[in-house]
Parts: sequence; C-alpha cells; structure tokens
Amino acid sequence: MDDVLYTIMPISTIFEEDTKPGNYQEIIYDGIQMQVEHIHLNKFKIIRLYSTDPADYLKTYLQPGEIINI
Repeated sequence: MDDVLYTIMPISTIFEEDTKPGNYQEIIYDGIQMQVEHIHLNKFKIIRLYSTDPADYLKTYLQPGEIINI
C-alpha cells in the first residue's frame, strides 16, 4: 500500500534536500551544533540547527540562510 501525504506545500519544497546537491558539513559554532553549506573560503550558510534549546532558534544570527564566518 502506498503512503499518502496531504499537504498544501509543493512536492519540491518537501523533498528539497534530496534534489539539491550541496557541500554540507556539520560544525559547532557559538556552542551550537549545526549543518552548514560551504560557500567560499571561511564563509558558510546555515542549513539547520541541531539544538534542544528553544532559545537558540530565536537568535537572528543563527537562522537558516544566514552566512557565518569561521
């Protein structure tokens, strides 16, 4: 039996990671483990945070899509 996913989101948004190649790495920045994509030299784009502290997700400089320098 097939699974059915009822959503208003486009299928490309739901399965975006599977179709989008990237140079992803897991790092610890500011004491928080996260997944980043290498952009250029020491610049990385935040993809996702791996944190159990809700306060970490409220930090604007750690939002997905932000560029950090390491």
